[in-house]
Formats: sequence, C-alpha cells, structure tokens
Amino acid sequence: MPAIMTIILGFNAFIKNPNRLLYFVKSKLSLLFFVFILVSIVMETIHPYSSYKGIIRVANMYLGGIVLAFYIRNSKDFFKIINYYVIAALIMSAFVLPFGWRVLASSAVLDFEEANFLRGQIQRAILISNNVNNIAYTAMLGAAICLFNIIFLKGKKKLNLVMFFILFMTVLTSMSRGGLIIIVFSTFLTLIYFRKINLNRLPYLIIIILAGIFIMPKSYLVRLVGTRTEQSQSDGEFALDSRKSTFEASIEEIKKNFLFGVGEGNMFTSYGFKTRLVMGDEYGMAYRVGGTHNMFFGTILHYGLLGILFYILFIYKSIKMLPFRKSPYPEDIYLTLFSFAGLTLLFFMHDGSNKEYTIIYGLLLAHYHFLRYQQKMILQAKNIVTDSLLLPAVNLIKQN
Repeated sequence: MPAIMTIILGFNAFIKNPNRLLYFVKSKLSLLFFVFILVSIVMETIHPYSSYKGIIRVANMYLGGIVLAFYIRNSKDFFKIINYYVIAALIMSAFVLPFGWRVLASSAVLDFEEANFLRGQIQRAILISNNVNNIAYTAMLGAAICLFNIIFLKGKKKLNLVMFFILFMTVLTSMSRGGLIIIVFSTFLTLIYFRKINLNRLPYLIIIILAGIFIMPKSYLVRLVGTRTEQSQSDGEFALDSRKSTFEASIEEIKKNFLFGVGEGNMFTSYGFKTRLVMGDEYGMAYRVGGTHNMFFGTILHYGLLGILFYILFIYKSIKMLPFRKSPYPEDIYLTLFSFAGLTLLFFMHDGSNKEYTIIYGLLLAHYHFLRYQQKMILQAKNIVTDSLLLPAVNLIKQN
C-alpha cells in the first residue's frame, strides 16, 4: 500500500512540476542514499539466498520522503504533516488501547519471561498490526509532539495533555522499552540542542514525568528493568531475548563477517538459523530474536564494510542538514525532534523502512532546500520594515 501511494503521488508530482521533483532527487543526500542502495544490491547479490525485499522497503521509504518534500511548500504545509501524524497516531491508539490496556492492567507478572508472554497476549488482542514495536514507535513520536506543543505553544495545552497521555498509554500497552527510551532521549536531546531547558518549563516536565510513572503498570516495569538469561525457557513465538544478549550475538557475527557481510536473505533463511539472532525451530526459538535490532549492526552484517560506510555517510549528511541551534522558528524545533527520534530509533530496529523515516526525510529535504530560505526572506523583510520605521525616529532624535 505505501508503495502504491508513493507511485501515485510521485506521478502526480512529476506531471505538475518535474523540475521541483527532480531537484530533490538530485540533492546530495539523495545521491548518497542511491549509492547506498546500489552497494546493498551488489552485496546482496554475491550471497546465497539473495532477497531484495528489505532493500526495496528502505528505497520506498526514502522515495516516499522525496515525494512528501515536493508537497511541502511552506511552514503551514510543514505543520499540517505533523498534525496529521498525531491524528493518525490517535486513530491507531483507538484500535490498541481498549483491548491491549485491558489485558495489561488485569495481569500481574513476576519476571521478564512472564512479561514477554503477556506481551504476546497483548499482540494477539489488539486489532491492528502484528508488530507492537511499530505501534510503540508511532505512539512515542506522537506523544513527543504533544509534549512539545504543551511546552512551546500558547494555547490548547489541555487538549495536548490529553492526547499525550493517550499516546503514552499506547506506548505502555505495547510493553516496548525502546518506545519509552526514545520519548525521553529525543525530547531532552532536542531541548538541550536548542537550549530550551529553563526553570519556567521544568514544572510541566516534572508533572508529566510523575504522572507517567504513576500510571505505569507493574507488568511494564518488570519488562522495562528485567533481563532474560540464556538458561531460561519460554513458551510461545513471542519469547524474545534481552537486548544485552542480542548485542553480544550481533558483535559475535559481525567479527566473523564484517568485510562482506552475509546478505539479508541469507541471514533470515539459512545462515541466521545457526546464530542466536534469527528465530527458527532448528535450534529452539527460546534463544532467538528477530535480527540485530540495530540498524548499524544490521547493515554491516547484511552488506559488509562498504554498506555500513555509505550508510554512515548518509546519516552524517542527514545530521548536517539539521537547523541551526539558535534558530527561533518552531518548525526547526519539531524537525529536530523528529530527526533525533529517528536517529535514536536506529539503535532499536534493523530494517530502516519505518514510515516515520518517510516523514522525517520529507520534512528534512523540504526544510533544507526551501523552507530555511523562506525563513531568511521573512526575517529580512521584517528587518527592512523595522529599519524603515526606526531610522526616521533615530534621525529625528539626532537632529534634536
């Protein structure tokens, strides 16, 4: 479905203004991305059991960002995208909270194993998506946006507070540790980046944090702080390993295959079943997770040294395109929030095709190539008007 939307909207954009669309396609960031995709295809081809599904998903993610950037012409369009994202996250929550929260609130778990089993029950109870991590990532970014609305916008604080807790409860319902970490880390990192932490805003943050801790179910806390031992066993397809074990297993395989990787298709169909990283009946699912859960580990393990080199260059260029730290414009703060959340998310997932990245790169491309110049023009116009009003008065004072 996302691919079909990208094709339809992309074709419409090409008909309307091909030069504007091609401008984004030929940008330095886009060219770096296309080189990364080309390298990934070559590295995938040299391995057995080649599969290009992951590469296609990542390519569609970025192409969707290019198409989205085409339709963002000003700050009003920029904030429309952000507001639509929050609305979409709330609609998703309506299908998750009534069912998932009931299971979570009515259950008590004693250890990490039981918490994982409970998470499997929640995943079966909700009406949409078979991946609670994706639900958590969408809800966490929507919650972070609402939190920033409370901090920076003058009106609608009560509405944003209600929306924040709805989305925050959705994150808790997913029992995703990564979702909570991303909310906290990206929020504080953005505030620090723009030097927006001050005593006036601290009460809002303290109240929200304390309220969040108060509503946090015990079962979520058990999974948040718990770990899973290699010796423990668990029933069901939802028994996943701890991040520590995943990290160790990823490093172990990267050391053996860092030069050329093993290929994504090979990793998830043959080679991976001999490791602790891929689910499979042959070696017992209780010891396995669904991949590296880290985009950087996943890239080097799938596509080798050349793949990770171009991916890091792509990420570095993306970071260099972020707004200046002293920017007075609200869209710059929200863009940075999205970007830091996306950057943090890379350390919790390994395919890079989440829809959030389509929005992030759409906003980033539109801002870097067009919106920031509009901001400069508006600022210059304001300065001209100010000077035209003040200069006569200054001259009059000097004459007297």
